[in-house]
Amino acid sequence: CETLNVNLESRFTFHVSHFRSFFMGKEMTPKERLERTWNFQEPDRVPIEMNIMAEAAQDPRSARVRELMEEYADHFYGWAPDWGWFGMPYTSETKEIENRPGEYKRIQHIIHTPVGDFDAIHWYPVSTIDYAWEKHYISSPDDLKRLRDAPYYPLSVDVSSYHAQLEKVGERGLLVVNVPNPFGVLVRATKREDFFLWLITERT
Repeated sequence: CETLNVNLESRFTFHVSHFRSFFMGKEMTPKERLERTWNFQEPDRVPIEMNIMAEAAQDPRSARVRELMEEYADHFYGWAPDWGWFGMPYTSETKEIENRPGEYKRIQHIIHTPVGDFDAIHWYPVSTIDYAWEKHYISSPDDLKRLRDAPYYPLSVDVSSYHAQLEKVGERGLLVVNVPNPFGVLVRATKREDFFLWLITERT
């Protein structure tokens, strides 16, 4: 029993001293906290990354969540150059092809590229901010072949926007460079089951 008390007291003393060093030390900025954690060093507290969609942030009911994010969240902020559309220069346009008030909208998104147009149709129900795919940008093996045979366009990066974003973020978090996953981007632009079926049936 005496040994148990000594162990409990030593543990309590350790936790109290750790607690004091935790709260009496200098509070880190979100950037410092994330950098130390990323480098496997102990921060002043566990980093907390929390975010909500822009539409949800506009809802008055999210006010308390936004307050907590402002006070405690340690954010990663993203920056990326213009990667083009699968590395190609492009322009885009959007067309509303159907609108049923109180029910849904059907929107066509068109990507104009040097190897032709790619289009997708999204279905937007009024009951949610999300959407469903009716048609994907890449809907046939011929679309894949157009991407495969597209000419190479060297990437031109304007780093001035990176430095502007870095200054804007300041000590509020860490700025990271977003690099797309080519395979992932391809899968998301295609109906999933079609894409993986083509991997088997369209080998040439």
